[in-house]
Amino acid sequence: MSKKTEFVKSHLKIVIPVAALLLFALSAMITILIVRPKDTADTKEITSDESVDDGEAETVSDEESAPAESEDKSGERESEKAWEQDPEVSYVDLSTNDFVCVPFDEMHLRSNAGSDPKDDIAVMKAGDMVHWDGASQTVKGNVYYYVELSDGTMGYALADCLVPVYFKDDESRLSVIETDNALYTYEMMVKDIGTLTEKYPRLLSKETIGKSVDGRDIYCLYLGNKVAPHKVFIQSSIHGREYMNTQLVMRLIEYYCANYENGDICSRSYSDLLDRVCFVIVPMVNPDGITIVQSGLDALNDPALRENPKAGYEADAEYMTLAVDEFGDSYWMDHYRDETYDRAFYPPDVITFEDYLKQWKSNANGVDLNNNFDGNWEEVNVKDHISYGSHKGTGPESEPEAKALADIARKDDYDMYISYHSKGEIVYYDTNGCSPDASQKSYDLANLAGRQLKYMSVSNRTAANVNQGGFTDWVLLELNKPAITIESGRHRCPLKIEEFKPMWLRHRELWAVLANNLVNGELSNEASVQSADPVESEPAYDPDPVEKKLPVHAVSATSELRATSKDGATYYARNVNDGDYSTAWVEGVPGAGEGQMISIELDGVHDISKVVIYAGYTKTPYRYTINGKPTRVGLDFQDGTKLESNVELYAPGNGDEPITNPPATVIKPDEPVRSQYVNITIMSAVGGTKYEDTAISEIEVYGY
Repeated sequence: MSKKTEFVKSHLKIVIPVAALLLFALSAMITILIVRPKDTADTKEITSDESVDDGEAETVSDEESAPAESEDKSGERESEKAWEQDPEVSYVDLSTNDFVCVPFDEMHLRSNAGSDPKDDIAVMKAGDMVHWDGASQTVKGNVYYYVELSDGTMGYALADCLVPVYFKDDESRLSVIETDNALYTYEMMVKDIGTLTEKYPRLLSKETIGKSVDGRDIYCLYLGNKVAPHKVFIQSSIHGREYMNTQLVMRLIEYYCANYENGDICSRSYSDLLDRVCFVIVPMVNPDGITIVQSGLDALNDPALRENPKAGYEADAEYMTLAVDEFGDSYWMDHYRDETYDRAFYPPDVITFEDYLKQWKSNANGVDLNNNFDGNWEEVNVKDHISYGSHKGTGPESEPEAKALADIARKDDYDMYISYHSKGEIVYYDTNGCSPDASQKSYDLANLAGRQLKYMSVSNRTAANVNQGGFTDWVLLELNKPAITIESGRHRCPLKIEEFKPMWLRHRELWAVLANNLVNGELSNEASVQSADPVESEPAYDPDPVEKKLPVHAVSATSELRATSKDGATYYARNVNDGDYSTAWVEGVPGAGEGQMISIELDGVHDISKVVIYAGYTKTPYRYTINGKPTRVGLDFQDGTKLESNVELYAPGNGDEPITNPPATVIKPDEPVRSQYVNITIMSAVGGTKYEDTAISEIEVYGY
């Protein structure tokens, strides 16, 4: 029953029949004014002004993705979710029961929650719609929703491959941006910008904010009311090989233009949102780098610039070896960070110059633009030579592309900054040295975005192989504003066109979610926003708290053994948090792994009372014996606390029976340490009888 009908019914009981028609008309007028605030007199007119690392972190498979926040309701079905609301807080209702499937290829609907193929009852592709009534189960850390397909079939589907849907659009409205071919070029973007700004002149405007090293214009687009009270800054494709993000961002721009009049989220129209929020977008920061990857050196205008990639190849080729990732994709691993690197231990394949150009992230000068900002730039320890990536240049903003981006980014008072990268299906937030306020707000922003995208949120303070000097670092440190980096896509760059549809479906309504959040109040996904997934409320103060195992949000490591055993076992960092003592993280560098680190990020800041480490590969006595084990570890926490401890080892024998009670090393600070994460570094280790590689099976963090 609509609010209008309820209103009329309730008032007809107390008014005379003669006044019924008048009251009905009055209630309708009030409802329109409440639901469609854009129609009020103070709505601002949209103006048109034509003058105007890379953290390629590990991804997870559809069947093994990281746990999503959800409530285990295996024994019940709820038709509605009841939210406990604080009357002092203005909540934004972002609950929905409609979801769209977003697997890379396909996913299975199963009669029982879990990954057993015998329970398969249907196959779902990206774009399939499902309805969820709130029931779910958690199996081995993965959340499964009990859903209904459009044909009425019901079963369990992996929650991390289901994205909430608030508006069912008509894709026939979108005809400008090419999405059937991954080769989306600079020239195509320029043409599409012209087409869209001509088609939607009141809603979309453009300006050039500078030129690239090779003379290409760098465009900035304004989507929405340019004098709106809220502004969101977005940049993409700062890395050459990550050009599908330009295609994605341009498609998003077309989507919001095409649905300006009819789109809505939770009873708030897109037109109202874009009257109140302006998106300032630089869709292709690095046009020269993209041109190098897509078309080769001959496409560069300046012949002298063609020598830079050649110089980079001469310096880098010897340090790049062929490897295989967790999806079976071949890629070129760069060992420039590895001081113990010895080519003799790796396959003899030498990267060709053509393949080297496909890896290109830098601009035409061979500078990685995402190391070229004044975010602790002096401390960034990367390459000192021209390279496809990880060369920071001669100084902060030494490159015209970085300077143009920084200039427009500090030109206005933006509410948030978003950088689009690839790959990983991860949202990075925070950075070392930023203020507590910026740190908290970036964490809130990452969780809000991550819940809509179903991407994992990871702190840059604990992530492996991520340098500072990036655009997001600079925003957090120098502008003191919330900023996140979204790593879209799953496989190696350049992404194939098969990646686009699931990426698009994940991102389609993200900008509406962010804008709705800004319009409705303070950015905090736990205090002022309700999402599709149930969120536990903040517990009341307890003078005598009970120690408990703390929930883990993400796990990362400085290295992993990229191999798979004959029985399908893997050795990824996430294994230390799967509750299974028969799996393990195994570091992946030559030797026993001294200096390698694994980071445990919690779901928020907690008082940590102890860390429990189950060292070694505790699957069986035989596995424990043949693999390496840490003998001493170092722990460090967010507040600067550092601890060291010897590790308890034992002599289990040599059998194949499961170890039921593996040895545990308990490390307790003198007082609870307030922190969101703990980093565990291998300080010393002993090799196994067969393998040097050091293993840790489980890590548990306890506190309050």
